Amino acid sequence: MIANYRVTMSLTLLVSLLLFGVGNADDEPAKTKIERNDKLDGTWDDEGKICVITKNEITIYYSTSQPPTKIKITIDSTTKPKQIDFDEKGSAGLGIYEVVGDTMKYCVGMPPSRGKGIPRPAATRPTEFKQVPGETVLRTLKRREPAAGTAVKIQETYLENEALADVNYTGRMVTVTGTVQRIQRGEGGYVVAFSPKPVHLLFSFDYATRNRLAKLNKGNEVTIEALCLGKRFVKGDSGEEAIFFAGGKIIEAKK
Repeated sequence: MIANYRVTMSLTLLVSLLLFGVGNADDEPAKTKIERNDKLDGTWDDEGKICVITKNEITIYYSTSQPPTKIKITIDSTTKPKQIDFDEKGSAGLGIYEVVGDTMKYCVGMPPSRGKGIPRPAATRPTEFKQVPGETVLRTLKRREPAAGTAVKIQETYLENEALADVNYTGRMVTVTGTVQRIQRGEGGYVVAFSPKPVHLLFSFDYATRNRLAKLNKGNEVTIEALCLGKRFVKGDSGEEAIFFAGGKIIEAKK
């Protein structure tokens, strides 16, 4: 059984901004001083949806049947407030952001509507963290710190108390140690299964990991770091559930 990961933008309102026109990146002069703010990097919970920010990219996960959506971002932490630009397919969303403790807040300008069939003009960058209907979108995200556990322990937690499992694992980057049951091709790459019965743990890997995965065998003890998406029904297998993990990275493999 192969897990088909449904993944799309978690920034729901931002999708409409990017897809329906927020102007081009050329509408604003290029920045001359860019600094990276590492506090922005990490895993964030957007009201149950998961955002992973690394360097100049944000990956957004919804559920489990499509490949993840990746959006390029540009950060300028030298300004007040700090600036964040979202770039998808040539359209740019101009915003501001701040990170305080485990909370990240951002505000993005919306292009004003001119009526059906009339092109929207370019949006302007907000100057304050305020949601104004039809003008800005304000979102608040909470950081999800990394976690670790064995495949058996994680499975037991999901079976006994799924609320506790969601607190401890869902939406976090989790380092998991378990025994390989099988490796199969999946959408966009491969799926590695740890199979402590009765609920499988399924890890998605991209095609770039093929050579590393080819060296694994059934019964190998492997430690994998991946984003836990929680317990879901396996598509095509009626009534069967699995615990899904995305963006797998092999940390250690033992014969």
